[in-house]
Amino acid sequence: LRPPVGHGESRQLLIVGSQSSGTVQTSASLATLGFEVAHEASDASTTFCRDGTVSWFHGIRFLPGIAPDESVELICARSLRNM
Repeated sequence: LRPPVGHGESRQLLIVGSQSSGTVQTSASLATLGFEVAHEASDASTTFCRDGTVSWFHGIRFLPGIAPDESVELICARSLRNM
């Protein structure tokens, strides 16, 4: 096994998409090709994700500004429970 990527080190790959856009399948397909990627995980010290992450939630960092608490609560309240 390769050593984990530290918290301050950059990732090789970050794929973002909206919920239900196929991020689970994308991470599985990349793993089949030999990439060490995880779905919704980015801590390489506890998860095999040294090559990157496939995630809808990690895309939030690309939204401008700071979301008010009401927006965060709304996103959590409307999440799809089957995911």
